[in-house]
Amino acid sequence: MEASSLFKLLLGTNWILFLWNYYLHYRQYEVHRKNEKRPKHVDALITEEEYTKARDYKLDKHVFCFAHDLFGQVWTTFILIGGWLPWLWYACGSYPLHSVVFLACNSLVDTLVDLPWDMYDTFVIEERHGFNKQTVGFYFVDKAKKIALSLAIMAPILLVVEWIVEHGGPYFFVYVWMFVSIVLLLLLTIYPAFIAPLFDKYIPLPDGELKVAIEKLAASVNFPLTKLYVVYGSKRSAHSNAYMYGFWNNKRIVLYDTLLSGEEKEKVIKECAEAAEEMNDKDKARGMSNDEVVAVLGHELGHWALWHTLINLIITELNILLMLTVFAYFYRWKLLYK
Repeated sequence: MEASSLFKLLLGTNWILFLWNYYLHYRQYEVHRKNEKRPKHVDALITEEEYTKARDYKLDKHVFCFAHDLFGQVWTTFILIGGWLPWLWYACGSYPLHSVVFLACNSLVDTLVDLPWDMYDTFVIEERHGFNKQTVGFYFVDKAKKIALSLAIMAPILLVVEWIVEHGGPYFFVYVWMFVSIVLLLLLTIYPAFIAPLFDKYIPLPDGELKVAIEKLAASVNFPLTKLYVVYGSKRSAHSNAYMYGFWNNKRIVLYDTLLSGEEKEKVIKECAEAAEEMNDKDKARGMSNDEVVAVLGHELGHWALWHTLINLIITELNILLMLTVFAYFYRWKLLYK
């Protein structure tokens, strides 16, 4: 097979997969577009006004994703046809830590190319629907911190992987997989405790009815809960979320402050001076009842009870091993570099 034929085959396959996912996305868009009224079986759960707001938001996000995904695919095609990656690789060859410089330059270009899209999503769509809470200054500082932290983490990982590939012999891909797996587990452990607080403020959930209800729910399913936190997410978004983390018998639950309402939110505001200064009356009025918050956590605990986190971790590990195995088989194939 000639190099040009292989390139066309791989690029064509990439486009087929993209179009298939695009079609599936379009089907979901049609579901939201055609269902203008809420289904009767949710009448008691959501008002018509709430349903309309949620539907309008989803439609706007769908349209944005259609344009963004298509641009991303065209940009990827342009990158591949134009030979940007090999050009950048050789252009960075005269610098120390060649691969790290290449990674940094490519990441910076990708970030700049995607920046207008990300800003439109944040300051137009999210703003239009009342979710965005970021100022432009906060947005750029946050973005810079994320880029710097990503490079600080990825640079040493890349150097170790590169060394293993060069010195690991015929089974280097197994050693790379073992190293990446250890790093992945390490990041899962330290991210919530040491990295996430660099971007958002975390405080213990104050004592009260909500804390008692959550602890009771956790005990009912034998969830080994050790700590409960609230993260001040209102400074960036009005979206709500909750998650859990930790291994073995050291599990922790994190609630976004946007979930809370009434007395529970007032307690958090008193504990967090930053929240007290920045929250307006509309932000303070948002949130869920205690029963609704417990229901959200019931969903999260269901993932734990059904081993979804562990299953997804195993699937991720197998996927990494498969990709590294394929890489080990083909990476010396000269046709790929022509």
